[in-house]
Order: sequence, then C-alpha cells, then structure tokens
Amino acid sequence: MSEQATAYNFGPALAPNDRVRVPSHPEFGIGEVLRVAETAGFYQADVVFDTPNGRRLETFPVELLEKTGDLWQRLIQKSFDDATAYRVKQIAIDLAHSNSGGELSASRVNLLPHQILLVHDLVEMPERRMLIADEVGLGKTIETGMLLRELNARGEADRVLIVTPAGLVKNWQNELRDCFRLHCSILGHDFYDYGTVSWETHPWVIASIDTLKQPRRIQRLLGAPRWDVIVFDEAHHLTRTRTGKKTTTT
Repeated sequence: MSEQATAYNFGPALAPNDRVRVPSHPEFGIGEVLRVAETAGFYQADVVFDTPNGRRLETFPVELLEKTGDLWQRLIQKSFDDATAYRVKQIAIDLAHSNSGGELSASRVNLLPHQILLVHDLVEMPERRMLIADEVGLGKTIETGMLLRELNARGEADRVLIVTPAGLVKNWQNELRDCFRLHCSILGHDFYDYGTVSWETHPWVIASIDTLKQPRRIQRLLGAPRWDVIVFDEAHHLTRTRTGKKTTTT
C-alpha cells in the first residue's frame, strides 16, 4: 500500500458532506466534500467551495485537507480561530463599508495617488509656503480641500482665506462644501466687510481678487485676526513687474 493511502487510512477519514478547508489555500475558505476516490493508490477528494463568483469545484489529495466541522461542533470542541486575526478581518470589512461616502477621509471624491502624496508632503512641512503648479485638470482644488480638511482636523486651520478670480468663487464654495464638508462664506455675497469685526465673525472666507484688492478692504482685512492659511487660486494673476526704477504690483 502506498504511503499516501496509509496516511489516509490512519488519519482522519473524509466522507461526502464533510466540511473541510485547505491550510495551504486559505483564500478558498470552507468547502464541502462531494466524494473521495482512490486512483492508483492515491486518495483524492472533490471539494466544492462557495465563492463570490459562484460555486467552485476543486480536487485535492486528502492529506492536504483539514476537517473543520460545522459551527456547533467547533463550539463543543472549543476549536476557535485566533481572536486577533478575526478582529483584524472584521475591522477591514467595516472600513470598506463605513467609508462608502467618504466619512473616514472626509472626502467624497476618488482621490488620486499624486494628490495624496502632495498633501502628505505639505502637511509634514514646518513652514507651508508652496506654489502648486499641476497641469490643468489634475485637481488643484481637490488637493487644497484635502489639505484644509487635514489641517483643520489637527487644529492648524481655524481661520482660512481663499482668494480667487471672481468667476470661481462659487465653484470653490460648492466643491469645498460638497466634497469635504467645509463651509465657506463669500465676501460680498454671504456677508459684507462693513468693519474689521466682520472678519472676526467669519473664519472661513472666499473672496475674489478684484473685490479684495480695494485699499479700504485691505485695511479692514489687516486689522482682522490673523489667518492660519491663505490660498491664492490662479496665482499668475499676482504679479510684480519692475521697469527701470518703477515697480508695478497687482
């Protein structure tokens, strides 16, 4: 008699309807034995597994299979899986379902690798004075929203001023609100700067460049509490040109 057959005869016998697993292939999970057959002295079992893509039939040498029994039998025999491994699997499943609306990342967009890496680098910088010059369409607004959300969670962005061309103020407000749950007031639309106190009661503000550059508004702004973060969109509008001894600044 072959060594495999001897091992089978003296090992745990398998029979149809037994529930088994394959230690060398844990991804298969638990399967059910359909039949055990001997071929040229080798014993093999046909096992069916239920997978997300349907039922899967596999054939294994019996020595590669391990009986599991049903849940009640395992409970009686005190055969339990490792508690830590079970908890890790449970957390992994919970994370996938809990973040379906961006609750964990505070983002409702599909974040791209270059955006995540950029924001990570910005957050780690001791001094954040950065020109982000991604190509058009690569998501500079999304990157900014990610950064503001992270800094706000860390208590480093309680007062934020976003300066942008007039035609983009509503776009900024909508994207920050819809994608990151960041609510900003628009200067000249949601509130007016009748005095310095107006800036004190509006910690998250979006203002157009044309509105903000008026001298009287600049003076009121300079008298307001300091800003933790200031963002200039379309920064090429901010220029300083020197002609001879004359300097022209926007």
